[in-house]
Amino acid sequence: MINTQQCMQQPSTTMQFSFALAVSYCVITCSNLGLNTVFFGNPCFCGSYIVEQYGCGWMQTCTNSDYCIIASATDCILKKLSYNRQIVYNNGVSVNFDINSCVNFCSSYQNTNSTYNGYIASGIAVTNNDCLCLYGFTGKTTSAYYGCLYFEMSPTNVVTSVKEINEQVIQKSKLITTLSFLDKTFSISFMLKPISSMSNKDVWYNIIHLTIYDEGSIYGARIPAIWIYRSSLIYICFALSGEHNYVVGPQPLSLDVWSSLLISQTELNGEYIFTVYLNDQILHNKINTQPQIFKNVQVYASNPWYEALNGYIKDFKIVNGYVDFVDEVSEFMIKRNNLIALLSYLDKAYSISFKIKPKSYSFGLKNIIHLTINKDLGKYGDRTPAIFFLSDNSHRLSITSAVSGNIIYDFLTQPLPLNEWTSIQILQIQLNGKYVYSVYLNETMVHSIENTNPQSFENVKVYAANPWYDALDGSIKNLKIISGSNGVWVPMMTRFASWESTFWDKSYEAYENGFGLVNQQWIGLKNLNQITSTFFTDMRIDYTFKEGITFSTRYYNVTIGSSEEKYIFQYEKYNPRGSGEPDRLNANGMVFNNCSNWWTADGQNNGNCDKNMFPTSTNYISFGSAKELLSIQFFLRTNLEKDFSSNAP
Repeated sequence: MINTQQCMQQPSTTMQFSFALAVSYCVITCSNLGLNTVFFGNPCFCGSYIVEQYGCGWMQTCTNSDYCIIASATDCILKKLSYNRQIVYNNGVSVNFDINSCVNFCSSYQNTNSTYNGYIASGIAVTNNDCLCLYGFTGKTTSAYYGCLYFEMSPTNVVTSVKEINEQVIQKSKLITTLSFLDKTFSISFMLKPISSMSNKDVWYNIIHLTIYDEGSIYGARIPAIWIYRSSLIYICFALSGEHNYVVGPQPLSLDVWSSLLISQTELNGEYIFTVYLNDQILHNKINTQPQIFKNVQVYASNPWYEALNGYIKDFKIVNGYVDFVDEVSEFMIKRNNLIALLSYLDKAYSISFKIKPKSYSFGLKNIIHLTINKDLGKYGDRTPAIFFLSDNSHRLSITSAVSGNIIYDFLTQPLPLNEWTSIQILQIQLNGKYVYSVYLNETMVHSIENTNPQSFENVKVYAANPWYDALDGSIKNLKIISGSNGVWVPMMTRFASWESTFWDKSYEAYENGFGLVNQQWIGLKNLNQITSTFFTDMRIDYTFKEGITFSTRYYNVTIGSSEEKYIFQYEKYNPRGSGEPDRLNANGMVFNNCSNWWTADGQNNGNCDKNMFPTSTNYISFGSAKELLSIQFFLRTNLEKDFSSNAP
């Protein structure tokens, strides 16, 4: 994959290349040494972080280099020091490398780890202070940055999937791309319009051909290959159960009109099922007893060995293998039978969020998003969830999911506007030992209920829209599906001004263990300590004022101490996120008071036990109160798991 000789001969350049991810030689080396910090001097070096301070004391070892606290064997969180600040550390170890050792290390690492978080190994970079193994080449821009050597890039047409291709004429010998592999589970879909004026009806006209070698001599040479014969008969060939040329067809196909074709292979109960859909109807399905992963798959439309079909193809897409999450930022049209991903696992805790813009409404149930373990309906998990616009043209959403034993638990939203973006989130999280299913509309919770029968699901298909209903006329963007609680904003406390303040008048033990459920709840100090001790954690606070003003602020690397530490509240950085607001919480370094039920400076040492204490003079936040606020909501988001293998402070 990476040619070492070419790497070493590549000259330096002032062109800056962009990559999605980089694996750091310095981070891996320091992690292997059991040290928790990488300092990016010239070159990098390792150490055990002690404290950040102004200046360097007598007999202390200090540095003002940028640094990373190591979160895992390959990741760390980059931090920059303010002016005149120093890091005190011990156990310093230099990390030595040159161009040759960097190239050798990354060549070995990337040949063993050809992908990282879904991105393909793409190159190597040597800087003055690190050696980087690069993944996911995303482009290049001119730059005045010097001193960085970039080496051989993987071909940009070597990919793992194909996103939708616009309408085009089918052409002989047209190589669309080369897949690095075709998984045992996949989906290949496109629209096809054959033109009636074919010169010779007895010729096999090729449309699509995926192959690892040639026209069709070995197992994997047709995975699939699709032809039309005698003007309008379609044939689909595939490598199935040891047969290298298993044939589906002939099947008549209409000329001069668009037809949809979908070829998929999915896993169900340990068996791989090969299925062909024509115009959203199952044409053929059969168990494949010898499924394989095929490498270096060429994708033609059409191939070099047969005449090309006189016609057009559009919306060509390949979804390749199961993924752990979905993160599709770009806008796309909602279309029937549009399989966009195959999730390997959907946890009991999950988040599904997106923005939707309807262009028109009409009578009849219209699908938007559908996650299913098998079909439209019938089993617990067939809708987990499925989201529709109602058939009565009321402009309301119907959100159905598997909740508390009900396979189609249904919640109806308020009407959604036309030609405007509306944000939707379906969230299921664990709070105080119970799973809570919630729906958010424009970031406001509109429904929440305990799910007494939460389940995790395997091999989940993600449609936008499904094959069983007409699709909404509209588009979605920012589609994000997260399995598990990492990366999900989990409610820590929710408080609306309309609620009775006596609800929050609880014992200290209640604040330790947590109380409430659904909207009105407190997650509990013990839970907060466990979460922030295990994960690098951010906190978000959403404010809504009576004047209709809303804003959101963030706190990064939040920690809540143990009971012995009186649940001390600490955070590394405050971000007003464009609001210009001061830090209204103003509680960094404060302990949780027995009397105030909040982290407040007042009463820390003087024994004052006024339960109306508050951390700022502007708004009451302590004790769950919300003076001048319609609502205040606290959320936590866990990121990388903390690494306890090193001697972290």
